[in-house]
Amino acid sequence: DWTGLSWNHDLPLNAGLLERHGDRWDWTGLSANLALHADQQLVGQFAAYWHWSWLSSNPSLRWSEALVAEHAQRWDWPALSAQPKLPWSPDLIARNSERWQWPELSSNPSLPWEPTLIATWSERWDWPALSKNSGLCWNESLLDTYSDRWDWRGLSQNPALPWSVELLNRYLERWAW
Repeated sequence: DWTGLSWNHDLPLNAGLLERHGDRWDWTGLSANLALHADQQLVGQFAAYWHWSWLSSNPSLRWSEALVAEHAQRWDWPALSAQPKLPWSPDLIARNSERWQWPELSSNPSLPWEPTLIATWSERWDWPALSKNSGLCWNESLLDTYSDRWDWRGLSQNPALPWSVELLNRYLERWAW
């Protein structure tokens, strides 16, 4: 059963194996398979076969900026926006600013969450999603800077905030009790 094989996480997937049985594989299963540690060359070699939405969600690929750029027209950008294993950088975000799905990007804890990144794209972020993101470098300065943009209900549920009695008292009227 090639569908079962295609989803099997214990297979030693490589170019030779994929080539020998190319017409038998379930390419959706291969695209989602966590044993697929494909690099830019392997992804390019079988570009016509991949299920790009599943491939976009696969954290096991050998992600690189070059891989993202080479197949920019094929990626499922909402899935890629949520992909924690991309080599996230301010440059990668800027180069693809019109392709990202900003709600998914705002929820992704793996971005390089520096104050300059937040400031640069302040008009694009999904602030309710950002408010729930545990990956940000939360501090009182960040809370103050964007106090009118935060979703305080989302912040109230975020375990990554630097919780203290002082923090609770400082924003007493804003928290979702």
